[in-house]
Amino acid sequence: MIRRFSPRLEPLESRLLLSANPTLAITAFTAPPTATLGAPITLNWSVANTSTNAATGSWSDNVYVSSNATFDTTAQLTASFPAPLAAGLAAGASYSQSEQVALPDTPTGSRYLFLVADAGDTQPVTNVGPITASSGITLAAPDLQVSLTAPSSAVLGQAFNVSWTVTNQGSGDTVATSWADDVYADTGAMLDSSAVLLGSYVHYGLLNPGDSYSQSQAVTLPIDLSGPYNLFVVTNSPLPL
Repeated sequence: MIRRFSPRLEPLESRLLLSANPTLAITAFTAPPTATLGAPITLNWSVANTSTNAATGSWSDNVYVSSNATFDTTAQLTASFPAPLAAGLAAGASYSQSEQVALPDTPTGSRYLFLVADAGDTQPVTNVGPITASSGITLAAPDLQVSLTAPSSAVLGQAFNVSWTVTNQGSGDTVATSWADDVYADTGAMLDSSAVLLGSYVHYGLLNPGDSYSQSQAVTLPIDLSGPYNLFVVTNSPLPL
């Protein structure tokens, strides 16, 4: 008699214990309610690890400006700051930062500042989507306009007076307290690279919204010019060396 034996196979269970990822949260984000483009403002924020698992990576917190109340791809990057992490962020721990930011050339009016923690997604987290906080801000900017007075004709090689007034018609001050007003002569109706610089004159002093200043200077057309020329005054030019 042949006896057959069927081996009994016991299932082997292999369990891989995975440690859960941490959860990061922006617990505070403050910004001033108003700002002028180009002027530094102070931002303060805090980021916490609200989970029971340590964050072992390093990351940066980015600041954006946007016209939308919800963070999206249209937000304009303004600044990036490394998180002050010596060895990650322990469970339940947090860090705070206070940084100065000068807002770039961007539309004025009612806008939104966004802080995005771990902006590069370098730390695996349980969060879904960007880790953000926002603060509404009203942005202002100067708008310098020039009005020019000059004679309709001039003799080459002889000085003549040119007068102009610069008015800040914008919603913010100029931030800078000195710049140059450059006087040019050009054959075209628009200033271009062929224009001849006749003089550069420095203005000193902040210009608040609605304020203005006037200058009157003697300039001379070079003797090698001929034909009709237009005069231009370009304000907010770099200071002459």
